[in-house]
Amino acid sequence: MRRVRQMVLQIRPIAITENSLIKTAIELAMQRKLENIVLLGDLHQPCLQISDIYGVFDQKNRMISSFSVFKAFSNPSIALPFTSSKKIIDAIFSFLKKSNYSVLWIVVVGNEWLSHYAKKYFKIDSISDELMMVLPQEVFKKKKQSIIPIPLTQRNYILIKAKKDDSNVIERFYNTVGVQLWHPIQLESGFYYYIANDQEDVVACGGTHFETNFSAQLGNIYVHPDFRRQGLGEQLVLAVTREILSRKKLATLFVAKNNHAAISLYKKLGFFVYAPVKILSVRL
Repeated sequence: MRRVRQMVLQIRPIAITENSLIKTAIELAMQRKLENIVLLGDLHQPCLQISDIYGVFDQKNRMISSFSVFKAFSNPSIALPFTSSKKIIDAIFSFLKKSNYSVLWIVVVGNEWLSHYAKKYFKIDSISDELMMVLPQEVFKKKKQSIIPIPLTQRNYILIKAKKDDSNVIERFYNTVGVQLWHPIQLESGFYYYIANDQEDVVACGGTHFETNFSAQLGNIYVHPDFRRQGLGEQLVLAVTREILSRKKLATLFVAKNNHAAISLYKKLGFFVYAPVKILSVRL
């Protein structure tokens, strides 16, 4: 009998100065650009500055896939590629298993089988069930004419577009409300807004987690508990969405499956559900 040769895959880091390989990683991820939205975000500035990018190479040294490790938060966040190849996932999980990390967050968009397959390699501490929602630019243009929120000035609030030197103000607010997924580098995309009251206290803030060439992902939309149920969250989401879609073709977001109030708000603005998302907290 003829012996079947096993395909051996190699993983190695890609420096951000290796422009041709970064370009190849982007081209591969763009084949399923929405399922790979987090990976594409890590491959794009500003997140590329604080992400480790790894290529998966075949025996002929051709890159066939990639993944990223975003290092801005308390635990590294892994963006896996959308793939049906268990060989690629085995190679990635084996590589991560040998790393010095103790706890990882693994983001899985669409590939629901991966959340079960991960149990082969890791101890699963928790799984967050979320939805990916998207809003194309052309849909929002038609929808926004019917969205008329109550002006903030009538309620002694002001909406302010954040600048880079507002990072300390925003960080203090996020520390107060317990936000974990914030890093000052996110301000560099220019999508952040905050709302202040007449005492100039920040009472709400929101912006984006990352951007790509064609999209940006809403995130960190928080209202201080003492100022909720006044429509401030809707004002923030609308302001950030308008900013994104004035410059990008698509706005995206992740929302907890059971957060019905937020899902209702996003649908009101024109967002629709695209795919399930699993965020795994795993222990090595």
